[in-house]
Amino acid sequence: MPQTHRLYCPSSTKNWLELIRTGVKTIDNRSYSEKRRAMKVGDIIEFWNDTDTSVMAQIVGFAISDTFTSLYSFINPKDTGFDSAEEIEGVMGKFFSQEELQEVGVVGIKIKLVGQSENK
Repeated sequence: MPQTHRLYCPSSTKNWLELIRTGVKTIDNRSYSEKRRAMKVGDIIEFWNDTDTSVMAQIVGFAISDTFTSLYSFINPKDTGFDSAEEIEGVMGKFFSQEELQEVGVVGIKIKLVGQSENK
């Protein structure tokens, strides 16, 4: 049975929820932590931010790698809401330490939009 996971999308750098809602962002980048390892294809993710707006997406696949740089050798950065691998590296470095990434790796969570809500 699919599970629902909640992932925070900071609104300080880009409007991630809007990019997901409009279908521009179809891959979400994260560290491949224990929390992400528990996710399965078919599970639902509720992406949310500080505005009490959320977007629901279903997991349709995973791209797993050691580093964000190597991840972008087989996925298109534009599918992640970025223009280039260099831009991704700069932004992801604000959220994840090099030590964490070396320990757990990275994951691109492939998603498809299933719903949204505002002002919960």
